[in-house]
Amino acid sequence: MSYVPLLREADAAHALGLSPRTLEWHRRHGSGPAFYRLGDHSLAYAFDDLAQWLAARRVGPPRPAGSPDPLDDRPLASVLAKLL
Repeated sequence: MSYVPLLREADAAHALGLSPRTLEWHRRHGSGPAFYRLGDHSLAYAFDDLAQWLAARRVGPPRPAGSPDPLDDRPLASVLAKLL
């Protein structure tokens, strides 16, 4: 089994630029990223799931090949870079 880097709910919300309450709302309504339930009151999110959820919400024309990814400037990218 491979290691899956996880973020706690507050850290995941911060990485996405959301408040923890907003991320909770999305989770409760089934519109948030996939998550792991680690206990009765403990949740965690995988980096890959956060990135996929964020990318699925991108609105606008496709980026030209070779152009920089605007998500590189988002908090998620900086959190991932520091933790990995």
